[in-house]
Amino acid sequence: MSKSQPFAFKNAFEKGDFDLLNLEEKNQYLAVAEGNILESKFQVLTGSLSLPPDADPSLLTIAYDEINRGTFGGNQELVKLYNSLSLTEQRKFKEYANKKARSLKSDMQFQMLTNQSIIKNQVANESKETILQMDKNLGIYDKNIEILFGNTPQIIEQFKTLNSKVIATEGKTLSSFDTNSQIIDLIITDEINQVSDKFTLPGETESKSIIERYESGVNIKDLVFLSTMIDNQNKNPETYSDMKTFFNFIDFYKMPVQGSPVLKDIDPGLDNRLNNFKYTMYARYINGIEKGVPAKTLTDPTKKEFIGKDVLNFMPNANLLFKEIVDQIKKNKGFIPTRDAKRLPNESPQDYLKRIGQL
Repeated sequence: MSKSQPFAFKNAFEKGDFDLLNLEEKNQYLAVAEGNILESKFQVLTGSLSLPPDADPSLLTIAYDEINRGTFGGNQELVKLYNSLSLTEQRKFKEYANKKARSLKSDMQFQMLTNQSIIKNQVANESKETILQMDKNLGIYDKNIEILFGNTPQIIEQFKTLNSKVIATEGKTLSSFDTNSQIIDLIITDEINQVSDKFTLPGETESKSIIERYESGVNIKDLVFLSTMIDNQNKNPETYSDMKTFFNFIDFYKMPVQGSPVLKDIDPGLDNRLNNFKYTMYARYINGIEKGVPAKTLTDPTKKEFIGKDVLNFMPNANLLFKEIVDQIKKNKGFIPTRDAKRLPNESPQDYLKRIGQL
């Protein structure tokens, strides 16, 4: 009774209903009852701190300030109750209120982080689905973009611009394996959380997002890959170490897929070949991870689950490669002054170099 009904117990105690108890038992039960009564008073006095975790944090600040000053928002009944406490009880109350406020503050901060995480995951998933639709249909309606990202005008503008470019180019634009690799490094280190996040790459002075890089080393297939990767990483942030293992594998095996480094600058199919290798290996890797196969096993050439068993199939065909290079040279051939301009009769070497832009 001293625990469950402390007020009733104390009244009964004062009436002598428990005189049969010895002094030690009386003091013990009375201490429990008085402790519970004091706890009840503290709960009433800190009622304004009982806010839901998703409440405006400023409300907590205001409530705590009123309690700390003993004004309780002008509630005279609470002021009277507070003043009825002894100085020792008031000190205990301040400690109680501080502890309760700190706990609620932590809950609010956690709720804010949780809400931010939910929103981040939602935006990442919607971005991926939008890009998948663009890839499938070579564009989407602008109104669909507005419906998905209605509260974020910056994202809407980026996606509308991307949509216009995809429609104009029919989804056909060049890809840079190196540019994509630099972007991927930022994703797996959690520096990029959305395809609309702006960032700079080495040598750049203007920050641009992934989708703003369409036609600048990023094509629609890259956007599908990168947005899927971001979506997966936001849902499963613990996969960072697994992804690091995968891209170490890609870095190691890209050399045979790349072919002769001498031809790197004139090989027209290089980026497509490397990206195709990366996309194929990634699909196998994720499939293996989802089946519970360890990352190191999937990238270990001595294991039967090794994802790169057919890496030789991704290497360039020498005959086809040289044909592509010749075709590219023929296609790009035009009048280049430094290569094709001849000296005019009686033209001095200095005048010649000046005319072709070498001086």
